This record gives sequence, structure tokens and C-alpha cells, in this order.
Amino acid sequence: MKLKKTIILSLLCLFITDATAVLISPNSNQLQGTLPIGHENLTFQLRDGDWVPNLFLPWYGQDGDTVIIKSSAAYASQISNLKTDLPFPLSIKNNQSYQFKFNAKTRLWHLQFEKTLSPNQSPDFNQAALQTVVINDDNWVSSLRLPQGARDGSMLKISSESQKTTRINSEGVLFASTLSLKKDEAHWYRYYQALNKWVAESTTARQFDVKKVGPKMVTVNAALTQVNFSDANWLENLTLPVNAQDRDRIIVTSTAAWPAKINNTNINSNASLTLLKNDRYEFVFIADQEKWIIDSAPMTALVEKKLVQSQLPDVLYPVTKVIVNPSNWQAALQLPNKAQIDDKVILESSALQTIQVSSKNGLKASLRNGETQRYIYTAKGWVADSHTIDLLLVIDPAVVMKIGESAAKLRLLAGLELTNLTAQNSNAQFYMRQAGVVNQAIQGKDLYEVMDNILLTPTVLSERNRVGADMVYYESNEQAKGICGLGFSSINAPKPDSMVALGLNSCGISVMRHELGHNFGLQHYNDDQDTIHRGFNHILGSTAMGGNNLNYYSSPKLYSPKYAVRLGEAGKIDAVSLLNKNAPIISGFRTAKM
Repeated sequence: MKLKKTIILSLLCLFITDATAVLISPNSNQLQGTLPIGHENLTFQLRDGDWVPNLFLPWYGQDGDTVIIKSSAAYASQISNLKTDLPFPLSIKNNQSYQFKFNAKTRLWHLQFEKTLSPNQSPDFNQAALQTVVINDDNWVSSLRLPQGARDGSMLKISSESQKTTRINSEGVLFASTLSLKKDEAHWYRYYQALNKWVAESTTARQFDVKKVGPKMVTVNAALTQVNFSDANWLENLTLPVNAQDRDRIIVTSTAAWPAKINNTNINSNASLTLLKNDRYEFVFIADQEKWIIDSAPMTALVEKKLVQSQLPDVLYPVTKVIVNPSNWQAALQLPNKAQIDDKVILESSALQTIQVSSKNGLKASLRNGETQRYIYTAKGWVADSHTIDLLLVIDPAVVMKIGESAAKLRLLAGLELTNLTAQNSNAQFYMRQAGVVNQAIQGKDLYEVMDNILLTPTVLSERNRVGADMVYYESNEQAKGICGLGFSSINAPKPDSMVALGLNSCGISVMRHELGHNFGLQHYNDDQDTIHRGFNHILGSTAMGGNNLNYYSSPKLYSPKYAVRLGEAGKIDAVSLLNKNAPIISGFRTAKM
């Protein structure tokens, strides 16, 4: 009985709130970004040298508890939307602060706005960095125009409690999607001075049963429409509308036991679009293309025991990924007999033995240990859609001394995997394969001389020849202000002696994909404007040769994942075209021996 009382008292103590105002920072919070519970008034201060990248609100609080997060740090941090009423994570930058209040009914931390305005106060929209507009039947407008200017990063939430629909004028918004608000819906916008535009960060999905929509959607009346399938609400096929407003989105989901099919009509891909239970697709309408693009789709993943025979099953989705390991190795794999044009199969092997790949249209290939290959279905059947480039990884012994040999190798492999992911997302026709790893210091009075000496170093040259590596990447422990890496640029045509790049251990793993991009001949976004083979730079996300914060290389056929910004310009910015031109050349520089 005493033990039971002790436990109850301990739990009660856990939820007692300290009424004293408390100021903490990452350094006083064990270098963590998870804010502690038990404070009625908590302030969390970020500053240079006392900073964390990710923040999480306390997992619980008492009704009315407040948390204030302030920043004077040069770097931005991300506030998670877990345990908050926010529909998306919130970035906090220098000289910004946000206040949250705990609501016991919702058990969530609610963001507090500087101003709550009526829709008739639009001239005042640009006076605060964080404000909300509430529309109701007593204070309703048929159309709402966002202000022409505001503070950079200002957030504006517009919500409706009215029975009548309000249209938001798309002038001043980045994309002219169908911006309308019905009861219980909300839109969140952020202002970007660099664009002189408001950007929709989140819009409420307008839900419809597929039977109400019908087999052929005629139109959409919201920026985000969700069409749901279920056992009591099922159709065999669904066709998306012929037209919509720019960057309108449609989500299609299913909980039905029976499969359905999304027709390729009005979509920019002919790939298989099967809809099974728990599947989710998202499509975006690109107005100047007059097509819906596939923003996300399910993927068939065949791993471990699922791979029980050499004949791969018929294709269901745009991408089928087969992961082969020592436990499910097959001596031969035959690509699916049934597929649609544009369907892709990705084969990835960590098995020690080679696998023979074939298809009924006569394709024959070999899949080696550590190799990833992609195949695409065409009018002629399956054809190879990638080339394997063997990469020798060279580690500065000083890096090994600093972080350990295992960590140094894992870091390089993570960079290689990120490079492959970026190429795959971009439909670039290559995958890197680790050909070998060697520890070797490269001498030089500066980074440029180190670059020149990499392929002149006997150990590196010998190992490159031994394993048959097409390219060489060196991880250096050197320090250089304003530089994270270097790569020889193959401006004219790639040559074996220019296939070398280096990255600094003090920088992120995304350096590898950027510097190896130079080896392919790619340029920075702000380099020679006469070349189209350069990066794409945008405040909402930049490609590997631009700001290097999106897992893409530039191409006018690609769109950023959240905002659907086109990641290139036809005839002006297109890195992928050069990657695909040079991939088979580079892949043929050496014959792999390992």
C-alpha cells in the first residue's frame, strides 16, 4: 500500500506546474531541443554558440501554460508541429519569437497571434509578423485580397466559420490555384520579399467520396481536394479533370478491399496507377503544361522473403524496387511480364554473388554486389535506364583520427547514397557504386594543390587501377574559409584524369553530390549564364548545383516536392541533360574489377 501511494504522489509531482517564469537555452537543457514540462511560463532562448537545429514543445502542460521561443542565432531552427495546432513545422530565424499556449481541451500547444483581424481590415494585414483573419457570417466577404507587401517571413492564417464561401484573390500569391474557403477550413500563407509574393504553406483538404465525384472528375473547387475510396464507396476507375488552376492538388486515398485504377488520361505519365487498400497518391496540376504530374505515389518494395522466385510480379505502381541481400539472393531475375510505358524497376544488391537480369523482350544484364540499376518500360519492352559509375573513396587519416574509421567510412557511404538518391529523384541515368575505400593523406600547400595531387599520389593511383574506379572522391580534414569542396569541371568532355573531387569533413555530406556534379561538367547556378548545364536557385529550395538543399539536379521536367516550383527552364537551366549525356562516357572509363 505504501508503494502505491508513493507512485501516485510521484505522478502528481510530475504534473505540478512551476509558476515562476523560467528562462533556459540549449546549453542549460543538456544541448537538447526538447523543451521540459512543468513550467507555467517558459522561455527558450537560441543564440550563436547556444543553438540546436530542431525544437519540440513539451509533451504535456497545464491549461494556460505558455512557452516563448526566441532566437538571436545566425542559423534558423525548426519548431516541430508535434503537440501543436500547426499543420506544418515552423522555422524560427534571427530576431524572431513565437509564443504558444497550452489548451487542456485539445491537449495541444496553440500558436498565439500578434493580431486577430476581420476580413474587412485588409489594409492592416502587413502590420504584424504573425496574424490571423477570421471570417464568420456576421463579418463575411465574398472575396479577400492579400496585401501587396509585408515583412519578410510574415505568417497569415485565414480561417472561416461562415456558411458562405469566400474566394481569396490569387493576385499576389505565388501560384494562382483555386483559393476558396468554406466553413471550418483554413489557409496559411507566408510572405517572401524576394518573390514579392505570398506562398501557401498549408490549405485544408476538401474531402469527397469517390461516388459523389464520379468516375470522371469534371473540376475541382479547392486548392487541395481529397478523393476517398472505401468498401461502401468504391468505383473501378477514376479520371482526373481536364483542367484546373495552376498548382491545384488532388489526393486520392483508399481503405477499400478491392483494387481500383487511376486512369492516365490528363496525367503526364503512362505509368501504372493501381489503387490498393491504404494507398495514397498526390497529383499537382501544372497550368502551362495542361497536365497533372505525380507528386507522390505508392511503391512496390520487394525485400527479403517477398522475393521468393526469379520472375518479378506484374507492375502495380510507377516504381518497383527490388532489394537483394545474401538471404534472398536469386541467381537470375526476370523483369515483370506485365507493365505500362514509363514504369520503372530499380534493382539494388548487397549479395556477394552476381545476378543475371533478363526480360522477355531480350534484355540481358548482370547485377553486381553493391550495384543499383534502373530499368524503364518502353514501347519495345524493358530497357536499361541507368549506368553504373564505380567510385573510389579516399579518406584523410586525420579524419580517421578525429571521428574514427567506422564513422569516417559511414559518412562517405551516406554521401554516396545521397548522391544516388538525388540522381534517382532527377531521373539522371546513373548510380554510384563504391569500388573501394583507402586511407591516404594527400599533400599540398592548399586545397587546390591537394586536388592536383590526388591522382598523382601512388597509393590512390594504384588502388584506382586495381579496383577499376571511374571516379575518385577524397574526404579531407583541411580547413578553408568559405569552401566545402572542390571538383574538376569537365566543361567540354569528361576525361579520366579529371574525374576527381574532394570534400571537407567539416561540411555536410551533400558536398559529394555537388562536387561530383562538377566532374560531369555541371556549373553553379550563378556561373556562365550562357550554359544551360547549371544549378537552379530559388528561395523555396535549390538544386544540388544551386543552394544544394533539395535532393534534385536541375531540369525543366522536375518540380520541388512541397511547392511544385519548376526546377529548371527549358533551354536555359537543365543539368540532367548533361548528366545523362556524360553518364555512359564516365561509366566506361574503367572496367570494374571488384
